[in-house]
Amino acid sequence: MVPHHHRTRRAGRPRLRRALSLALERDGISRSAFGGLAEPWSAPLGPGGWGYERARFEEAYAAIDAAPADPGEPELELARALVEEAGAPEEPLVIANDGEPARTIIANAVVDAAAKIGLEARIATVPRQQFGSYYVDPELRSQVDLFSDEYWISKNDPVGFYKNGASDAGVNYSGFADEEYDALVRQAQAATDDAERAELAVELQDRWTEAMPWIPVVQVPTTLAMGPGVTGAPASSAFLFYPWAADLGAREDEGR
Repeated sequence: MVPHHHRTRRAGRPRLRRALSLALERDGISRSAFGGLAEPWSAPLGPGGWGYERARFEEAYAAIDAAPADPGEPELELARALVEEAGAPEEPLVIANDGEPARTIIANAVVDAAAKIGLEARIATVPRQQFGSYYVDPELRSQVDLFSDEYWISKNDPVGFYKNGASDAGVNYSGFADEEYDALVRQAQAATDDAERAELAVELQDRWTEAMPWIPVVQVPTTLAMGPGVTGAPASSAFLFYPWAADLGAREDEGR
């Protein structure tokens, strides 16, 4: 999944973030940046994170209408109204880019979306080595309004993602702060009943969608290719976090 992270400068206004989300051509991004392999997605968390109460999470996801795959005139009109309510910034929004092909396509899609709804935006290209500093350098982040990111799902629990919207979360770059959201995170983390935990996670998702701390774009599958005689490698992003090669082995044929 590739969310856009927003700074608290001009794109720090939730209405502007929602407006950009409504106008973003996710289907075009999927086709141009990922050869159609990515799926336009309306939330920052995909089915890989629905490790319990899956039907409830599917239902809640289906109700999200803030991130269309292919915006039409109704979505664009709503986005323009949000821009008018929030007030368009006097200076263009600045989108950081490192020249990587997928990020370049996403950055250009944001510029295009902004133009359709009465916003100006421009791309600031930096060396690839510098791009990673946006995660750790507040002063550098203050020079831009948006940058793109690939977020790897490391746990099959939506609460494990939506905690990123807490006011003290290290990756809450938009400055989103809501005491009720923080309390819901704590309550959800303490819930041991799956149904209760799921309802709290759904409420967090609803509040996240309203504030849009990150703009969801697409979800990208983790691809695993193994020969017929090999087994043991994980078919998830878990390969990023543990020595998966230790689990590789030969497949035992029937009868052996």
